[in-house]
Amino acid sequence: MVDSTLCSDYVLFMHWLGEVDETLQRRCVSHILKRQLPDGGWNIYYGGPSEINASVKAYFALKLAGHGPDAPFMQEARANILRLGGIPRMNTFSKLYLALARAISVAISAGHSGGNDSAARAGRFLTFYKMSSWSRAMLIPLAIINHFKPTRELPARETAARALSGRHRAQRLYPAA
Repeated sequence: MVDSTLCSDYVLFMHWLGEVDETLQRRCVSHILKRQLPDGGWNIYYGGPSEINASVKAYFALKLAGHGPDAPFMQEARANILRLGGIPRMNTFSKLYLALARAISVAISAGHSGGNDSAARAGRFLTFYKMSSWSRAMLIPLAIINHFKPTRELPARETAARALSGRHRAQRLYPAA
């Protein structure tokens, strides 16, 4: 059985391209909703617990598809995401995913406030040859994306506007301070 993340990724991808296939989006949303767990979240393997990255991606995809935050399944999802620690607990890859859609700032996705060159200094001591091939396969493209920051404002359709409201467009998924 396939988890929800591929469908969540595809919904964002269609919106990012500005080429939403409504039939395919409906099928993706149906799959995402079928995979929602009783606690409101989504997992990354069959029978597994709710996982923060999968849950935020599913929530974001459902909002892009036009589901409002007041729907009961969306309220359950948001409560679960906050219980899991919200966006601050997401991995860097998933934060970058949100940053590409300008749902959060690139500086937040990188884990700093910008203007800090510590990563550049650290690069002098970083050797890709001592990393596993999987790590190299992930870090090199992410480094390129981080350098060019190819973000795109999602279409200003009614559903996209509802999906991305708030000071930091994903603000509702940050735990209260």
